[in-house]
Amino acid sequence: MRLFRKVLLATLWSVALAIPAEVRADLLGDGLAACGRGDFSTAISLLRPLAEAGNPDAQHCLGVMYFFGKGVEKDYAEASRWLTPSAKQGNGVSQDLLGVSYAYGLGVARDWIRAYVWLSLAVSNGGVVGADRLRDFIGTRLLTTVQVTEAKELAQKCLASNYSQCE
Repeated sequence: MRLFRKVLLATLWSVALAIPAEVRADLLGDGLAACGRGDFSTAISLLRPLAEAGNPDAQHCLGVMYFFGKGVEKDYAEASRWLTPSAKQGNGVSQDLLGVSYAYGLGVARDWIRAYVWLSLAVSNGGVVGADRLRDFIGTRLLTTVQVTEAKELAQKCLASNYSQCE
């Protein structure tokens, strides 16, 4: 529950700071506000069309809801479906949750290299505190030196391509 609150607060603050005051009353702002007050059915109805249209903040919020089972049945595959495009648009918290998903095989096949890549990107984008520790654990305990080098190169390629070449 604490992690959900931290992720939700990080999401709400990052979105609130990025949206001009006069635009906060739009669907995105209303959807995020509904999510923040626990009105998840309203949040889903407002955010899903925006997420489907490619809005990374709406995608992130839906991904978080599915990841933690808030207002919907917990579904890691559905969470990854929404977190991936948000992560590919630079959302550090989505990158962190995607890294965790790959590390533990939550909704995706377990893949230590992809976990390392997404956690590295999350760290570089100010993801959730602790992403660096999980990334470093994976890099020192679960991957070979060659694999760590490969993962670092993939993360750099992803960043250099503005997230278009992250796979």
